[in-house]
Amino acid sequence: MKKGLILFLSFFLVSAGLQAQAYKKQLKNLGKSVAKYNKDPEKNAGKIDEAMTLLDEVMAMDGAKSDPKVLNAKGKLYSSIINTQIIGNLTDPTKTLTNPDAAIMAYNAFTDAMSNAGDDKGAKKDALKGLTDIQRHLDNVGIIHYNAKDYKNSFANFSKVIALHDALPANGGKSMMADDVALEDKLYITAAVGLYGEELEAATPYFEKLYAMDTNEALVYEGLYKIKNDVKYLDEGRTKFPSDKGLLFAKINHELAAGNLDAAKTSLEAAIKEDPENVTVYVTAGSVAEKIGDKEAALKYYNQGLEIDPENFDATYSIGAMHYNEAAAMTEDINKYANDFSKAGTAKYNELKKTMDSKFDVALPFFLKAEGLNAKDLNTLIALKEIYARKNDMTKAGEYKTKIEAAQ
Repeated sequence: MKKGLILFLSFFLVSAGLQAQAYKKQLKNLGKSVAKYNKDPEKNAGKIDEAMTLLDEVMAMDGAKSDPKVLNAKGKLYSSIINTQIIGNLTDPTKTLTNPDAAIMAYNAFTDAMSNAGDDKGAKKDALKGLTDIQRHLDNVGIIHYNAKDYKNSFANFSKVIALHDALPANGGKSMMADDVALEDKLYITAAVGLYGEELEAATPYFEKLYAMDTNEALVYEGLYKIKNDVKYLDEGRTKFPSDKGLLFAKINHELAAGNLDAAKTSLEAAIKEDPENVTVYVTAGSVAEKIGDKEAALKYYNQGLEIDPENFDATYSIGAMHYNEAAAMTEDINKYANDFSKAGTAKYNELKKTMDSKFDVALPFFLKAEGLNAKDLNTLIALKEIYARKNDMTKAGEYKTKIEAAQ
């Protein structure tokens, strides 16, 4: 039994040794292919496919996936791929990255090589050089994704640039961020794309670091508010950056969501002063004024919005809706006199109905204009159907019923 076990182990060791010898040769050939590709990527494009095939063969062998030499070879291959594509994009910004994950794959390979190198100084040195080169590649890829408004992938690359800022010096290397100013700039862009890409949880540490550094970027306070849902960040930000529109509008939205209409009104008045050509602010201010019960102020704000942009749908619709809602609110009072056939009751009914109909008449042209601006808006179509039905124009009411069915 013991002899059998010894023979088995001997066979295993010989087999493992043969495997190592086999992929050592494959790695050498892989390195040659990558080197030829790097000399002339356009002329030797096929060498990348050749190298990839060799890598796949090696990775299928026992022990290769944890061998730092193999991992370094993998990192160099993907680093070469992304380097060529970055150069292509810099030459022609319309060129997209055909292998957008290559920088991250190289980063992972070099990181694993460093972890598995043990006492192999040569492997550590190769991994460190690879990580140093890939930090710049990751940064460039992050910029390319940012310019394409692909914020999720931009964040994925930038976050690794930050990770390497600590990892490289810890292993005897040097980060591309030479000082605290460069680091803060990179932290900020990483946090920003994390926010834009809705990677809120992953972006939180970057926002917190910037906050602790007493950043001069207003977006950090807006971002922390969105992440933590704590209005203190908006208040701190507004104190520090009183003219920042992003913080102002975030505060308005917070007040509206909380139902603090008086506070929202005050903030909207400030927003109008800060951004007097922004029609959305006037429409929102009009809506708040309506909710407070100041219809005169609401109409003033809506009309101010139309003075800036006569073709604005929201301002147009809002005026129509305000008159429509005033008319519709009279229905209950009118119904009180519907069955009162006395002279006084009939007179009161006619008086109220006349007033109601006049309000619907005022609303009608605004809804018709709103339909011209957005023919598929369901609320506009429903309002027009109801107005024509009340005017006993059943042909028109039927036309809008058909439009509603088509829009749903």
